[in-house]
This record gives sequence, C-alpha cells and structure tokens, in this order.
Amino acid sequence: MVLNQQDNGKQIELSASEPLEISLPENPTTGFRWSFDDLDPSVHLTEDTYDLAGDVTPGAATNHISD
Repeated sequence: MVLNQQDNGKQIELSASEPLEISLPENPTTGFRWSFDDLDPSVHLTEDTYDLAGDVTPGAATNHISD
C-alpha cells in the first residue's frame, strides 16, 4: 500500500506482513522536510530514499519515500 498527501487523516489497517510505502514531497534545502516523530518498535524501516525523477534543478522539491 502506498500513502501520499491525499491520504492525510485517513485511518488504515494493515496485516503484520503487508508493506507500507509513504511518499511525501519535501525540499530539504529550504528546511521543508518530514520525518517520523515516534515510530513503533515493531515497525521496521526498510528503505528511505528520494525520487529525483521530476525537476532536478537545484532547489527543486523531491518526493521523500520511506518503506
């Protein structure tokens, strides 16, 4: 399951083995970043990447993706 900005405020249910991907825009060079405040110890972060497929000009926003 992939969640993005349009899923803000929704409640979801996942099975223990079902993967979840969160993809949100951010622009770290301007201080606009997102992170997890309190990640439950039972949740294992497997990947933390950036999607640079869009505008790659300096200062452009990217999508921060966490699985």
